Amino acid sequence: MIPKLVVYIHELNVIMSQYLKVGQLIGISDNGSDLELPLADDGGFEATITITTPEEADKLKNLKRVEQQSADLEEFIEDELSGKELTLRLKDVSSGTSDMKRTSDSAIDIDIDEDTEKEDNSITNVAIQGNDKVQNIIDVFVYKHKLPENLQIELMFDGISLDPQLQVNHTELTDNCLIEVEYDTKELESLRKEQKQNGDDENGSDLDINDEELLGLDGDSNDDGSNGGSQRFTVLLKGKDGIPYKVQVSNETKVSALMKYYLQKAKLDKKIKVKLSFDNEPLAPNSTIGDADMEEDDLIDVVLGKK
Repeated sequence: MIPKLVVYIHELNVIMSQYLKVGQLIGISDNGSDLELPLADDGGFEATITITTPEEADKLKNLKRVEQQSADLEEFIEDELSGKELTLRLKDVSSGTSDMKRTSDSAIDIDIDEDTEKEDNSITNVAIQGNDKVQNIIDVFVYKHKLPENLQIELMFDGISLDPQLQVNHTELTDNCLIEVEYDTKELESLRKEQKQNGDDENGSDLDINDEELLGLDGDSNDDGSNGGSQRFTVLLKGKDGIPYKVQVSNETKVSALMKYYLQKAKLDKKIKVKLSFDNEPLAPNSTIGDADMEEDDLIDVVLGKK
């Protein structure tokens, strides 16, 4: 007896029997269904088929359904992890010192746990989003600990070096995991000597005369506010790329000036619209830093719009 055979169409995950004609399949593909046959070069339809028994066709169909469910689950998990915030513990294994400054701020910033600090004051807690890059962790660590920006830093997790260009959710990092921070102490000492020789201020940003004029600092003679100038302090500008830009400001610095400063330092088109916010509150361009009651090392979020 000749066994009954059916046609399994892989692209549509459909079993075609003698009662289901090819024209009906094309109709399914054309009528707004999720099922879709790919077009061939000659304008017709392409499909991969398997002629087999109904039992084997059912197995193929079920396998295809399981594969699709797994793919959908992986996509869902990745989307969830992208927006999930992780707390990472950074241990400085190179300096062996505990005199590095730590402060507490919001997203992708350093938040010190007092109990942890009592146990080991070389541990720094960092809150970061899953879709941030590993490089963002390094950038914030460098900024908060007043390290030279060109210091070569390596992050190690379970004995493996982390690629700075990888997104956090594409690594094995988990909430509250320990990451070792390594760098060459001789290189650090050399870079700091260079900074002192060049007169660079480790606690502030590198401002030229035009920057100071833009930010309203050209009338300030000293950081203590002498000679009638307002006291300077440092804030951090950070966009969605996660790259922090530190800048010295005074209470009289206009928010609009910070917008222009960010575009300059990020080397972006001056026509791009910029919005700044602090503590989830939008900052009006004509307002000043003093209006927002900002302090040293506060984080300002940058959102870019269209030209």
